[in-house]
Formats: sequence, structure tokens, C-alpha cells
Amino acid sequence: MMLSTKGRYGLRLMVSLGQHYGRGLLGVDALSSLQGISGNYIHLLLPTLRSCGLVRSVRGREGGYELSRPPEKITLLEIISAVEGSNFLVECIKHSDLCSRSAACPTRQVWRKVSAAIEEVLQNMTLQQLLDDSCGNEFPPNYSI
Repeated sequence: MMLSTKGRYGLRLMVSLGQHYGRGLLGVDALSSLQGISGNYIHLLLPTLRSCGLVRSVRGREGGYELSRPPEKITLLEIISAVEGSNFLVECIKHSDLCSRSAACPTRQVWRKVSAAIEEVLQNMTLQQLLDDSCGNEFPPNYSI
């Protein structure tokens, strides 16, 4: 059970945008520098975050990205769902018809409960709470451009 690089990096980008919320736009180069993520990978993630309504972008020389709404209005579930897709550990939870054993499978209930617990944690935590909890972060924000 591992979150993919897309999920980890997507959340890290949102943390940087959350730390910078209300102070203007951040470009891909600044985000890359802040998070140590390649610009190419950031260019793959930001359109997805934008299409899900989590960030907005401004084109041009002075352009960049910012959160589309305050960090306290964005749940971690929204972020992870945007970049990862389904939050279910196994496909048969969402689509029981994928497996002929779904109806009688004794392990399906375990995966359903684990998936529900993960979803509950992510749904009940906002980006702002994550930012507040990480005030002693070992990687302080670096807004140099």
C-alpha cells in the first residue's frame, strides 16, 4: 500500500501553494525549487489540479499558479483524488463485477474498511490543517525566484 509519486508530489505542490496563499502567483520554476520536483513533472500535475478546481493559473511572463480557494476549504481527499483517481485499495471495492468472487470474498470487507478509513482521514483534514501541523517543518519555505 503505497501512494504513488503523483500523489506525494501533488500534495507537496499544494503545500507550497498553500504556504504562499494570498501572496500572489508561483511559477513552475519557483515550485520546482521549493519542492525539488522537476519542472516537467510539475507540468504534468498542475493541469490535473487545475481541471479539478484546486488551482488556477495565469499565463504570461508574470503568470503562475495559486490555490483556487483558501487552504481551509480544500481537503486532502480532494487533492489525492485529483492526482491519484480512485482511493480504493483494490478495484473490486468500486466495481464488484470485476471479480467473480466479490460476492463471497472474505477479504473484500477488509479492503472496504481500510479504504473507508483512509478516505475518512483524508476527508477530515484540510490543507490548512496540514500547514498548521507542519509549522516546524524541516524545509522552511523559500520564496526566492
